[in-house]
Amino acid sequence: MKIATWNVNSIKARLPRVVEWLAEARPDVVLLQETKCVDDAFPRMEIEELGYNIALCGQKTYNGVAILSKRPLEDVICVLDGDDGDAQARYIEAFTGGVRVASMPGVTGEMLARVMGADLNLLRKRGSAVARVLGAGAEARITCTRGTDLRLGLEDRTAIVDAGALNMKGAFGNIPCGEAFIAPVEGSAEGTLVVDGSIAAIGKLHEPVELTIRSGHLTEATGTVGAQLLEMLTEHGPNGTNVAELGIGTNESAILTGNILEDEKILGTAHLAFGASAAIGGTVQVPVHLDCVLLRPTVEIDGAPIVQAGTLTV
Repeated sequence: MKIATWNVNSIKARLPRVVEWLAEARPDVVLLQETKCVDDAFPRMEIEELGYNIALCGQKTYNGVAILSKRPLEDVICVLDGDDGDAQARYIEAFTGGVRVASMPGVTGEMLARVMGADLNLLRKRGSAVARVLGAGAEARITCTRGTDLRLGLEDRTAIVDAGALNMKGAFGNIPCGEAFIAPVEGSAEGTLVVDGSIAAIGKLHEPVELTIRSGHLTEATGTVGAQLLEMLTEHGPNGTNVAELGIGTNESAILTGNILEDEKILGTAHLAFGASAAIGGTVQVPVHLDCVLLRPTVEIDGAPIVQAGTLTV
């Protein structure tokens, strides 16, 4: 069986090339990522004419995944077990031709080999130490030399460790792994966040972006990139700007690449996400969740630092 994968970056924009390649290469199964269209807008006719069955999990503007197969597709799943709250169309799996295939956009073989090559036992120890402090705290404060000064309420929230422990039934995690995170109390975040690493769906930053946060919501953002971030969040209504997550990176093998799946895992970094929080212990359900990475933050929990200028201290 010939299986291919393609981050197509808009199926409608690249349809002629996709059709040409399918006719030439004739793969048995194709995993498409970043289709960037809802299911009803997917060009089914052109692809079905080439003999492919289609399974879809679409989304407008960004994300969107699909499986094409010469054989029938059965038991199609569009969400990982335990991640029902994630409204982003980033995962699809199905049974076809006697095998189960799955697609997770954004992850590359090089990234997995490097980042997952870290000492997983050490990642678990670090992540557990960070999570214990986050989960026991009432307030977090993030500062940095670029002007960040942000406070977030954590009371009665449970922190989560993502350290690659996926060997137990029902286990769930984010690959590549290496973080501990928590959903701040809704409405509690107040202050300024200066993002200097990367932003999900945008990439690596060439200059810092200053974010103003009031009563738990992003209200202002500087520059063209800031405007782009606000636009992506506000198109989903008032809850799109909700402060959804505070995370601390724990993986020394992760580097800044512009891919948020790796960037948020960099040891000693912090990331703040906006949008949905229901899947990680919050209360907000909305079809967007975008992370922003700070490279050398100081993070204090109830006045005690767990990260000091980009160095993990627990």
